[in-house]
Amino acid sequence: MSNWEYTETELWRHNEGDYSIFHVFSLCAIGDTVLVFSEGRYGNGSDADCAHDIRMKRSFDGGRTFGEDVCILSAGNGVCWTNASPVYDHNVGRLFLFFSDNQNNVRTENMVMFSDDRGTTWSKPRSVTSALERVKIPLPFHLAGPGHGICLKKGPFAGRLLMQFWHRSENRKASLEERGYCVSVLYSDDHGETWQTTEYLGADLMVNESRLAEVDGGIRWYARTKGLSPATSFSSDGGMTWLDFSHMDLPPARSCDLGAVSLFGENGLENAVFISRLSHETLRNDMEILMSFDGGKHFTERFPLMPGDVMPGYSDLCILKGEEPAVGLVHCRHNHVLFSRISLQALTGGKYEKTERFVWLQ
Repeated sequence: MSNWEYTETELWRHNEGDYSIFHVFSLCAIGDTVLVFSEGRYGNGSDADCAHDIRMKRSFDGGRTFGEDVCILSAGNGVCWTNASPVYDHNVGRLFLFFSDNQNNVRTENMVMFSDDRGTTWSKPRSVTSALERVKIPLPFHLAGPGHGICLKKGPFAGRLLMQFWHRSENRKASLEERGYCVSVLYSDDHGETWQTTEYLGADLMVNESRLAEVDGGIRWYARTKGLSPATSFSSDGGMTWLDFSHMDLPPARSCDLGAVSLFGENGLENAVFISRLSHETLRNDMEILMSFDGGKHFTERFPLMPGDVMPGYSDLCILKGEEPAVGLVHCRHNHVLFSRISLQALTGGKYEKTERFVWLQ
């Protein structure tokens, strides 16, 4: 791999086959195996007024090439499958996939299934809705992620599995204030046999779609809000308790899902966190990657991708390890769903306007 590699591989296209749009992406990297999950939406492509399949593509060479498109969950009888969100237990080699049946955008049935062969076969799904509702505030609508969860690698809580969820109380057609947006973390200390939830958090900032990233000393939580700045929180006790969410000091950008991933001690990056997000203030345009080198407290560097329409604006990140580690990114541009391999050198070590070093997929 070139020290300055940026390559893009097309995974899907909007308006391909029976699907009007591919939406809500997530990534999981297990050695050289990379799994990408997406909703394939029929009809008008809306959140709940049409059927959704869950699609998956796999790479066995670190994201350089991908195999055939696989339907993990079919939307038979109009079922609306949403938010396929993986978390990998590296201690036992089990991959969990959370997802939901979005029932008319009013309530959800939330499930998890697992694979012990990196997505070749899957267990029978089981419900986790009751675990999500063991709190004082009764809410009927819960969605995982979007994006991947984490398995802690350091400290006294090493091995704990965590999956972020967001919640709301009313139909999406209600006003923002009436929807009751907030978040919690579903966690397991027994390799996914049982799951428990934290209390709901972030209602004052209406936080919703979010990501977790393990850093030295704890966990960073990054969340979408109603405003032009995402919010962050921190836990030092394995995700049991969290600081109050506060807005991040970032340039304003249109509110949308963001991706996040952390990296420990690779190539001199002792405590790096990467975030993928929109950079345009009003449109779902212009994806960028922001970088922090102090455990996700401050994001001081940015890597802009090729500008243009990135509808739906969602993304996710993973770390691709090897002789020369890279960051993997699933994102969209001009109706293409893309997987990008971006070397750490390209992200962190030069003048990013020198795009002739990169291989852009047109």
